Amino acid sequence: MRRVLGLLLGAVALLVACGVPEDSAPQELTAADVPFGMLTTAPTTTTTPIDLAPDREAALYFMDVEGNLRPLNREVEDRSAATVIMTLLATDSSSLPPSYSTNIPPDTTLLDSFVEDQVLTLDLSEQFTTVVGQRFIAAVAQIVYTATDLDGIEAVSFRVEGEDFPVNDENGAAVDEPVDRFDFVGLSPS
Repeated sequence: MRRVLGLLLGAVALLVACGVPEDSAPQELTAADVPFGMLTTAPTTTTTPIDLAPDREAALYFMDVEGNLRPLNREVEDRSAATVIMTLLATDSSSLPPSYSTNIPPDTTLLDSFVEDQVLTLDLSEQFTTVVGQRFIAAVAQIVYTATDLDGIEAVSFRVEGEDFPVNDENGAAVDEPVDRFDFVGLSPS
């Protein structure tokens, strides 16, 4: 046992002796002595979350890389349906986190909106019709989930340039009546 302890102490002493030598005073380094990349400040992607008043924040829905809807809380002027939908429509894809996207065509604008019997009717510009197939279904679902996240809205009815506009449910079937979250349950957040 004494022998093992002696070997351990000897090994520790040897390791300590092989360490970095101590200087008696701080030494100034030239730029050439500093390892590459340590002279510059690394960029940071961390942002400080801002606490918004509940009436200045809304959940806007976007698509993730797996094709599912995901909410992102965003600042809004107020939580009226028109303001929240206009904010969703105006969201630039480049402002979203890398794993999120929007299928709503750029330059789509809200021409008019009103709520009656818990149904939000949206009149959108013709740019809304420039996507088709699964992208169009996802665009409709983004709007429906964002709208129905607001108090007092259960479904959404669509118009384009003032004319009633049937949309498709998640299976691609045309729907002539207002649509709600149940029409897109396969795209819902898990």
